Amino acid sequence: MDAKFTIQNALAWVYSDPRVTLQLDSAVDTVDTAAGIARGISYTRNAESERAEADLLVLAASALFNPHILLRSGITHPLLGKRLHEQLPIDVTLDLAGVKCYNGSAILTELGYLYYEGEHRRDHAACMIETWSSPFAYKLGALRSESGRWNERLIIRFLFDDLPRYDNTVSVSAADPRIVETRFTDYSDYAKRGAAQVPRIIGTLATVLPIERVA
Repeated sequence: MDAKFTIQNALAWVYSDPRVTLQLDSAVDTVDTAAGIARGISYTRNAESERAEADLLVLAASALFNPHILLRSGITHPLLGKRLHEQLPIDVTLDLAGVKCYNGSAILTELGYLYYEGEHRRDHAACMIETWSSPFAYKLGALRSESGRWNERLIIRFLFDDLPRYDNTVSVSAADPRIVETRFTDYSDYAKRGAAQVPRIIGTLATVLPIERVA
């Protein structure tokens, strides 16, 4: 149905432009700079080093590999490779009395923003709620074992925003500069205070859902 974005259904037209070349099997090593301006890239293809120059460079290699490439390039900045962070996930399984789940047409059937905005964000993290409709895409053993009640189970993931921490980092491996090293120390206290609200949130959900058991 092309309901989700893909390169093929949304950006295929770009590759029909004769000015565009899609080059595969090429690993970017460094961004080459002159007078503080990015002028090109050095990369490896077929075990050989090659170089390309450009007036404009866009580095889109993810939150892990962007800083890794820039660090390998000798680029310095106080925040480069620092403050790596993600959301804090809390997974909860709710067994329901007579309410059958796993009937959606997608793996995720709902994104709940009930606890996203509000004054509580002064004290603890915002929360987005994901409802999963496929037990097998999420984890094995997600079906109930009771006869006739295998899908009377709701899988929820609570995602809490985290704050950047300087001790969560991306760096270049000393053993092999081609390898990115990540160091994750912990989530922020702000995110943990948000996660501590899960029992209260479940209590609110229990006012409208026939919850038999929480796991």
